[in-house]
Amino acid sequence: MKVRLHSSELEELFIENSYPDRFYSSQNGGVTERIISAKLLGGTGNYREIFMENIHIGYGDIQMSSRLEIDFESDFETVEMHFALKGRTRAEEKKTRKSFHFDRNQHNIIYVCGFKGRSFYPPAEGVKLFEVNLLPSFFKRF
Repeated sequence: MKVRLHSSELEELFIENSYPDRFYSSQNGGVTERIISAKLLGGTGNYREIFMENIHIGYGDIQMSSRLEIDFESDFETVEMHFALKGRTRAEEKKTRKSFHFDRNQHNIIYVCGFKGRSFYPPAEGVKLFEVNLLPSFFKRF
C-alpha cells in the first residue's frame, strides 16, 4: 500500500509513503504516528498521520505563494471522510476525469479504489484539511 505525491511539471517526488497491509503495525500497541514536512514548489507543507488496524487519520497544513498542482497516486481501496478546514482544493482523477471540489468548512465522504490524479491548490490562501480513511476490512467486522 503506497501513496506518492510529486510535482506535475517536473516529476519531482515530494513524498512517497508506504503503509503496512491494513495500516497495521505491532509497534506502539498497534498505533503508528508520523509527521511529514516538505518544501513544495512555492510553499511548505506539514502532514501528521496516525494509523492503526484498518484506520488512517491525517491532518495537513499547506502554505503557498503561488498556485500549486500536485500529482497524487494511491494504490489501495478506502472510504475517506474529508474535511476542508481552510482554503479551497480541487482534485481530478486522470482516468475518469471525475473532479472533487472542497471549499473551507466543507466535508464529504468518498469511496476511492486506487487514485491517480492531480490536486489543485489556489495561491496565498493556504489549506488545512483533516481526513479519516477506513479500509473495507474495517466494515467487514459489522
